[in-house]
Amino acid sequence: MAGKEFTLKYEFEDVWKLAKDEEFHNSPEQEHFGVGWKIGIQKYDNCLSLTLCANVMENQEIHFEYTAKILSKNKEKIDLESGSGVSDGYGFPWWCATIDWKTSEYLSSGKLEVEFHVKITKMIGFLREWRKKNVNPEYLQCFLEGIYDEIGDHNVDGILPIADMSQTPLALKKCENYLIEKSKMKLKKKLELAGKYRLEELKKECMDQIRSKEDIRSVVPDNIDEMDPKILGELFQKTLALI
Repeated sequence: MAGKEFTLKYEFEDVWKLAKDEEFHNSPEQEHFGVGWKIGIQKYDNCLSLTLCANVMENQEIHFEYTAKILSKNKEKIDLESGSGVSDGYGFPWWCATIDWKTSEYLSSGKLEVEFHVKITKMIGFLREWRKKNVNPEYLQCFLEGIYDEIGDHNVDGILPIADMSQTPLALKKCENYLIEKSKMKLKKKLELAGKYRLEELKKECMDQIRSKEDIRSVVPDNIDEMDPKILGELFQKTLALI
């Protein structure tokens, strides 16, 4: 898939139970190109409206083109609607498509399968906000590598500060999963990152691997003031248990 393009797909359940003008029912958020995206549905008058929303910060905009697909219950017929939109920091969803509420051919036991193919055409305010905060250019490069390529030991500690500062929880989670499942970093470094960026699952994984006095010594920095106070407290408890 070339350029800034991706596909969102979700199957909504109990669609028949939607009430008129009820709040949007949204799919779980998925991260693409450093931004969280979700599909929403809402009953409006005698129609079912489909929306697309990007989780961006104030003073940021994402311009995009989309094609919406609604699959029928036999998976053979699809309803297509294409267009373009803008998602900004005000958080309003972009209305993309509607279908007649009385149409039943799309529903299977109250379920509706929706798919969006999205092409980002412009991203405004992302690099500017980072530059205002004097972001290390090497960290910014690492963050972009993490979005467009893969996270690795060579860039994960550069991605984390940008993800933390830009409040991108999906990017933080992606880094945390990598550190738990694949990273070859030393335990001391992983524990440092867990404390600095509040990665609770990574912290638990690291603490579970500390079973002896030697393990404790191996993770304590030369300057103890640099260690996260909560982690230091847990290490102290482990030390007492080993006495």
